[in-house]
Order: sequence, then C-alpha cells, then structure tokens
Amino acid sequence: MKHLSLLMVMTTACLMYSGKPCLAADKIKIVTTTTVLANIAEQITGDAADIFYVASPKRDLHKVSPTPQDVLKTKKADIFIYHGLQAEPWLLPLLNASGRNEFLEANGKAIDASVGVEPLEVPSDVSRLEGDIHPFGNPHYWLDPANAKIAAKNITEGLKRNYPDDGVQFDDRLNLFNQKLEDKLIEWSSRMNPFKGATIVTYHRSWSYFVKAYGLEVVGEVEPKPGIPVTSKHLGELETKMRSEKVSLIITESYQDDKPTHRLAKATGAKVVELSQFNGGKKGANNYFDLMDYNIEQIEAALKGVRHG
Repeated sequence: MKHLSLLMVMTTACLMYSGKPCLAADKIKIVTTTTVLANIAEQITGDAADIFYVASPKRDLHKVSPTPQDVLKTKKADIFIYHGLQAEPWLLPLLNASGRNEFLEANGKAIDASVGVEPLEVPSDVSRLEGDIHPFGNPHYWLDPANAKIAAKNITEGLKRNYPDDGVQFDDRLNLFNQKLEDKLIEWSSRMNPFKGATIVTYHRSWSYFVKAYGLEVVGEVEPKPGIPVTSKHLGELETKMRSEKVSLIITESYQDDKPTHRLAKATGAKVVELSQFNGGKKGANNYFDLMDYNIEQIEAALKGVRHG
C-alpha cells in the first residue's frame, strides 16, 4: 500500500509539472528490425522508450521469418525503424500482418535509417541470374561507422517529428552519441591503418562498407554470387585466386557454413575470422561501439605480423 501511495504521488506530480504520467505505459513503444537500430534508438531515447527488435543478431538478416510475437509487437508499436535499401525483404509481409498501414507511409511513424547514405554496388542489371541482388545497392551500410552517424540522425529526426516536445532531449543524446562516435572513428582508423591494402575474402558481400572504410581489398567471395550456394568449381577458382593475390584473411559469420572457409584456409594459409554485423551476435558486443571494437580486435589478432600492401 505504501508503494502504491508513493506511485500515485509521483504520477500526480508528473501530471502537474509535465502534463505526462511517469508510468512505463507512457513510454514510446519502438520496434526495430535489428539490434543495431535498437541500440542506436536506445542511445537517443534513454529511458523514454521500450524497444523491441525483430531479427536475431545471430541470423541472416535477409532470411528472417517474423513470428506472431513480432507481428503483435509491431501492431502495438508507436514507431517502427528499419535499415532500408531492402535489407529486410520480409518487411512488407510483417507490416501487412500487423495491419499498421501508417508504417508504410513516408515521413510517418516509420523511420528509414538509410536516408542520406551513399549506397555501394548499385546494380545496372537487376537479374536473378546474378543472385540475390539489391536494386538500391548494398544494404549493409552500418558496418562503416560513418554511416551509423547518418542512421542516428535519421532516427533522431523521426522521433522529433513524432514527439516534438522531447526534441531537445533527443538532440542532446544524439550529440553525446556523435561525440563518442567521433572519438571512436579516430581510434578505429588508427588501429586499422597498419592493415591497409590487406587482401581478403568474405563469405557474403556483407562487408563492402567496412572494407572501404578501412582500406582492405576484397578479391572474392566464398559464394559464387550473393545468396547462391557454394560449388566445388567456384572454390577451386577462388583458391587459385587467393594464392595469386596473397590473401591473408577470410571473413565469415556464425550462421554461414564453415566447411568451405576452412577448406580455403587450409589450402592457402589464410586465417578465418568470424565477425558479426550486429551487437549481441558475439559475447561482450552489447552495443554498436562494442560491436565495432570486437570486429576490429578480431582483425588485429588475425593480421598482426602479416605482410601486405
């Protein structure tokens, strides 16, 4: 009873001074497609929002199957945040199932985090013969941390559009995020600078923005084409190319088949590192900054002492 009385006093005080009740039910309900967007949204909103993400950080983002819980959370959400550039091909079915048509409208309650990002690898021919093609370009832009700054700005602007009374607080928290990001950009660039020019192979074309940001050179992918199953013929050709280009590193992810990568590593002497695109995908990588730290630490450990360039 004492707790209830205190809660009533606090609620009354909030109504008197802010016009808003201080209850969890008054928090902004945000659904994001991934943990990366959830964490950035959390850093912008602080404790003003309850945030739910759809895609497991240990799954292929392109192959998510939304659950009834995902549909229910989306149905009840105030704000929906997604990566854009067709990173989430399951987006439309999820939104249709939730019945939230306003999440399909531009400048509404849905926030496209990719607005303003300069896409890489925009195809000139959108043919299924070329594998899983993204017509608007490679959608894995958040792995260049400079693009995380763009995403954070888009999230902040979308929140301010819907909650203008809280705009100052959102801007203040965005400034804190950007300050930390600017410091980390300097640190990450310094740590990766010794490895500029290193030749690498990736399993899927997920790391284009990351390698461009840090001067690595991708000479091929384990997949013959994006989303196309690995073949022995392709692996043989890739093995020859890796020897010729003196490839020192193969980047893979937890949900990808490790047999072809280890075959290539054994044949060429390249090292295999398992990275993650999403915070929560690896132990200790609890937020976006931890995620980037983790990935860079793995590359540092793998390439330390390797001659390249």
